[in-house]
Amino acid sequence: MLATIKSFVLLCAMLPFAASCADIPADEPPMPQKVVYSAPYWTCGEKDSLNVLAIGNSFTEDALANMPYILREKGDSTILVAALTRGGGTLDQVWGNHERMEKNGYTFSERSAAGWKGYPEISCLDAALAHRKWDVVVLQQVSGLSGKKDTYEPYLSKLMALIAEQHPQARILFHKTWSYSRTSDHWDYGKYHNSQEEMCDSIDRAVSAIKDRFAMVIPSGDLLHALRKTRFNTDKDLTRDGYHLAPGFPQYAVSLLWYDMMIAPITGKETFPINFRSTPNDLNSIPTTDEMMEEIEFQIHRLHLDGVK
Repeated sequence: MLATIKSFVLLCAMLPFAASCADIPADEPPMPQKVVYSAPYWTCGEKDSLNVLAIGNSFTEDALANMPYILREKGDSTILVAALTRGGGTLDQVWGNHERMEKNGYTFSERSAAGWKGYPEISCLDAALAHRKWDVVVLQQVSGLSGKKDTYEPYLSKLMALIAEQHPQARILFHKTWSYSRTSDHWDYGKYHNSQEEMCDSIDRAVSAIKDRFAMVIPSGDLLHALRKTRFNTDKDLTRDGYHLAPGFPQYAVSLLWYDMMIAPITGKETFPINFRSTPNDLNSIPTTDEMMEEIEFQIHRLHLDGVK
């Protein structure tokens, strides 16, 4: 079954996800007059290196936790994935950091096959954008507002315009995050009546309304939702605290998804098989077994076939 799916995926993995926004309710807030769209994603052979900047928060850090290990095993010495993050950071705050010309408030780090490297001197959006020539920039909304469509604008459009102005060659991606655990005590969970299903549906609707504007949507939330339906789910729904991903299997699954969607199309390398197993020394860790790896591979291939909700 997996071999059949993989054969099909090889034919279509280079295509960005597409979707219609025809089902957006008529009472939806109007978009800004100038709407920015990203160019389509690259295909294999178009680039021999890749510099990625992901702008977000702790959910971004979760997603990239295992990226250095994956890059090292795959021998991707010309791939660099950076993150500019702030705990609980929103699109509103990211834009405000630039608009007010703030010089701090964020943490910047880079991941490569050589490992992880922090840059304490880079602590704001403008410095991060100026640090390198970025080929890919990934945006996301904070988890608690990820299902609230009216919180995205006008900040999303302004950020996309700023990126397009400073890095016209860059492809802009969006990171679709996950819902909280069923028993989460997160302070924003009440926005969704403490319902995991309602939060999932709200995130689906919010991202569906904007995803045609991006070269790609990375569906981390869809992957986690699928894994929660398997026998590998936990009492905290694969989180360590009700909202952040648990180290090990959950973080590794999402890092593999990022690699498979964002990097493999450039290098032409297959994500699977991969020998590395994430088994961090942490009380909340979920060691990654071979059976879990088979499930991750299946679910990522399924997402390629089904697309982003």
